[in-house]
Amino acid sequence: MEIQEFVRKPFPVKAVEVNFQNAYEVAEWCRGRVELKKTRLMGGAGKGEMDLPTVVFQGTGDNRDKEFTAGLGDWVVELRGNFRVFKKAQFKATFEPVKPILHEITDKFPDAVRIEQVAGQKYEPEIDDETHEDDEITCNNPDCGPCRSGDADQEREDALHKAGRL
Repeated sequence: MEIQEFVRKPFPVKAVEVNFQNAYEVAEWCRGRVELKKTRLMGGAGKGEMDLPTVVFQGTGDNRDKEFTAGLGDWVVELRGNFRVFKKAQFKATFEPVKPILHEITDKFPDAVRIEQVAGQKYEPEIDDETHEDDEITCNNPDCGPCRSGDADQEREDALHKAGRL
């Protein structure tokens, strides 16, 4: 018998951490409801209890007979329309944020595309119609009239195409 080692394939999920401000929105998202749950406050006896919001929702698919409860700090995760609850430590050990493809391109080719966040909106430099140039990039598309004269670096051109700039 040969025992082999495997790594689980990554798959993207949508997730949100439950907090005071978003409990009702999370409940709506996962087709659940908010219930107040009496919770003993930290600090020992005599500190009392407080009603804290929890998100409660019915399972779907193979979990349709289960009811899930997400407290403050828990994560509600959706994959193909099915929702689950993860405690913070379990979520952090299992998932990491998805790095958008554009960031991967700009990390690998910092001169290929210049996009900055300005007041929450994407900023792209204007390209001069005559020269097809700006201060950051030159259009090297071989099918583009003004640019037919030069050979583009293939990796740079691919990055520009992926970023929607060519």
